[in-house]
This record gives sequence, structure tokens and C-alpha cells, in this order.
Amino acid sequence: MWGWLATLAINKANDQFRAQARRGRALSSYQALLEPLWQEAGPARPDEAHEREPLKRAVAAVLETINPRYRQVLELRILQDRPRVECAGALSVTLATFDVLLLRALRAFRARWQERYPSREASP
Repeated sequence: MWGWLATLAINKANDQFRAQARRGRALSSYQALLEPLWQEAGPARPDEAHEREPLKRAVAAVLETINPRYRQVLELRILQDRPRVECAGALSVTLATFDVLLLRALRAFRARWQERYPSREASP
């Protein structure tokens, strides 16, 4: 009984560690994507309200360049912060289909963002 419980605890701790590592990679990736905008804005970072406008305009400009269905997926899930189930219902698709659309939309957005705002890491 204790062996099973110890294995369960170890697996749970490993899951937490992996999730934390993924969040860290996602955050550093997000920061790398935004770095060109911060460089254009100067030394200040877009943490304050008046500095968020350039970021909002940049996101809106990139959203305009991707497939309209992908744009709708991102607006529902990311900008409106609606639950996945609700987003799938709004698009009249299954949850699994919505997840695939969201993944493709994020990839499309990222590709267009990097074309428009290349980071120094991507430069040779």
C-alpha cells in the first residue's frame, strides 16, 4: 500500500515539475516574441497602461493577417478569455476540433508575428 502511495506521489511531483518547466518555456518564448516591440518602445516595458497601446495595435495588426477562422478562435479564447467548451459551442464544433483550431491559430499567429517582428534570437 505504501509503495503504491509513494509511486503516486512521485508521479504527481514529476507532473508538477514538467508543467512548471513548460510554463517557464512558454513565458520565455512569449518574452522573446515581444522583445522587438519593447526595443521599438524604448527602455520602458509595456507593463503600464499607456505602454500597452503599441502592443494592442501590434496584436490587432497581426490578427488581421491570419485566416479569419483562426482570428475568431484567438479572439474567443485568448482576447475574450472564454472557456474552451464555450468557444467550441460558439463555433459549432466539438471540443477536440476547437483544440486543433486553437493550436493551428496559435501557430499561424506566431509565424506572422515573427515575420513582422523578428527577434534577435532568430537573426543569424
